[in-house]
Amino acid sequence: MPTLVREPSPLSTLPPRVPRPSGIGAGQWAAARLDEGDLGPSMLELVLWLPLGEGPGELSEAAAIAALGPAGPQATVRMSRLAVQALLPELASALPSIADDVQITGASYAATVFESQAFFGARVVRAPGGVLVAVRTGG
Repeated sequence: MPTLVREPSPLSTLPPRVPRPSGIGAGQWAAARLDEGDLGPSMLELVLWLPLGEGPGELSEAAAIAALGPAGPQATVRMSRLAVQALLPELASALPSIADDVQITGASYAATVFESQAFFGARVVRAPGGVLVAVRTGG
């Protein structure tokens, strides 16, 4: 059964080895353990919330485009329900659930900027009020 291993925290506390584009400083992140294995490294999913707006602690539309590129086509992605729920409880409760994930549909963004040899399977999608990013590591 998945477990939340990192409560919502400012992006400034995200370890430097986690890939992300420059210009992204506002937001929060949480992480969920996806497996139950006792031996070896665990599979984790990190979920980042990047709020969009012009206020303090928000990413402007111009900064989002500079960091993420232009919004692409609509996409439906799955992300850890526990991590999304920790960051955005109201949104998570309104989204369809599939097993231990929530399903989110919105404009997509290029995800490779959040990937490296140790971080893979990134998904980036527009959600009400901001952008959600999910990326996996471990296993």
